[in-house]
Amino acid sequence: FERHGIASFDGPALGLPLIDGCMAWLECRRIAEPHSEAAYDTFFGEVVSAQADARVFADGRWRFADDNAALHTLHHLGGGLFALPAATVQARRL
Repeated sequence: FERHGIASFDGPALGLPLIDGCMAWLECRRIAEPHSEAAYDTFFGEVVSAQADARVFADGRWRFADDNAALHTLHHLGGGLFALPAATVQARRL
């Protein structure tokens, strides 16, 4: 982090470095699963702490709007393609 100038702070549960300026953070504890790691290059983790910026997450819901566009999540779709939340649609109750 220091070498590349990435600002961070210590997470509340495990003290792991969390990147400053993100809109959400997860602290995870690795769950050892040797077979999956060797055979599939896959690992598992247990989320022990989760936080989110109140400007995009409040009352148990994400809120993506024009006034917080700089905090929208970036989603990797594969093959070098990424997407941002562009609009939300509220369903009506039946």
